[in-house]
Amino acid sequence: MKNTCIAITEGWNIYLEGIALLLERYGYDVVAKAHDITELQEQLNSCKCLPDTCIINIACLVGEDSIFQKLRMRYPQIRIVAYSSNEDAPSMEEAMVKGIDQYLLKVDRIEDALKAISTEHGAYAFNK
Repeated sequence: MKNTCIAITEGWNIYLEGIALLLERYGYDVVAKAHDITELQEQLNSCKCLPDTCIINIACLVGEDSIFQKLRMRYPQIRIVAYSSNEDAPSMEEAMVKGIDQYLLKVDRIEDALKAISTEHGAYAFNK
């Protein structure tokens, strides 16, 4: 069985490395780590193994709508899981419109986060 490949986009290096380390301990293959959407785009363009899922801090999408939409069009098979501490409904709805497949909160349990990023669970529905 193929491991789920993950890309992570997080502006803060300590969180980027921490998330990567945690996911690797749970058996995921982290194939890309980027500090912003532009860096993610560059890594995906040269990646030998495209990720199944990309985890993005929602703050990394602020002001980057056009680059993000180009990524969604070029790589529609990659599931996008955004995370944030902002749990208000308008923010979640805006994320959905942008093409986010799943919206996690920073306070969510690790088990819920792992279900959201795992492709073994199919199209894990966006929490509406």
